[in-house]
Amino acid sequence: MEWKIDESNLYVELEPVIRGLGYSVVELSRQATKGRLQIRVVIYHYKGIGLSDCELVHKTIQPRIELIEESEDVYLEVTSPGVTRKIKNGTEFPIFIDRPVRILMQDADDWLSGTILGGNDQEVQVLTKQGEIAVSLPDIKKAKLAFSQEDKKTK
Repeated sequence: MEWKIDESNLYVELEPVIRGLGYSVVELSRQATKGRLQIRVVIYHYKGIGLSDCELVHKTIQPRIELIEESEDVYLEVTSPGVTRKIKNGTEFPIFIDRPVRILMQDADDWLSGTILGGNDQEVQVLTKQGEIAVSLPDIKKAKLAFSQEDKKTK
């Protein structure tokens, strides 16, 4: 599993703009297919993401993407991460502080459930029913945001 941040030119250019609008960039992907550029941006705000939020970010970054990519044939999709997002990057943990999470460790058969307290490029701090623990990122096989009743915040 990849646990590093996207350092592409597109990310470097767009992240400060999106952050300036009050949102965190969870994911940014770029794919060229059949002569058309497809860009997908996943944004987050602790109060939630609605259609108007996605529309605002879309309208703000579309012209900038066309300038950076030197193309007007760009398909841009702006979405929320969803309530049960599969965490794809270690930098997502700090974005989702206070959200319930389920983590499957490399050598485990059962999921660890808790609430994200913080994280950095090496570990994530999780509050479980047994207390606060630090989980090393390389020890994580899978992680996802939790939403079911048994996965509610343990705070």
